[in-house]
Amino acid sequence: MKKITFPLKLGTKSPEVNNLQEALQLLLDKAIILQNDEATRQEISAGLQEERAKQIFGDFSAKVVSIFQKEQNLESSNIDKKTVNALNKLLQEKELLPSTVSTDAEALDSRYTVLCCAVDSQGKIISGLRIEPTFGSKHILTFKYP
Repeated sequence: MKKITFPLKLGTKSPEVNNLQEALQLLLDKAIILQNDEATRQEISAGLQEERAKQIFGDFSAKVVSIFQKEQNLESSNIDKKTVNALNKLLQEKELLPSTVSTDAEALDSRYTVLCCAVDSQGKIISGLRIEPTFGSKHILTFKYP
């Protein structure tokens, strides 16, 4: 799952909407939203799945967002910075979204060095492996294993 971004409005059709809908669906499936109302959760979930197939921010997406905002005591009626931050924070707390580090090259502090090691599936360190950082785009630092 990817981090939720903003702004998103009713009628928006994009991959970012799909990210939001995936997050909302997970929160519904795990009864994090509408914890004590399974019937409403199921009803909204069915509508949300239809909207997910079209990647459109429709009435069901808006309804789940509104319920989330109410449950989190957020005063907004839009998908704004406060809502997105609350969603991403909750997803990270529930370990549904990996913790992320800024990949914006301008935001990186060049005074620091990244130290890392590679491990196999058993958790054993792989020695002799050379890891080379490369810039796959203007802002994203990636690593390749030569």
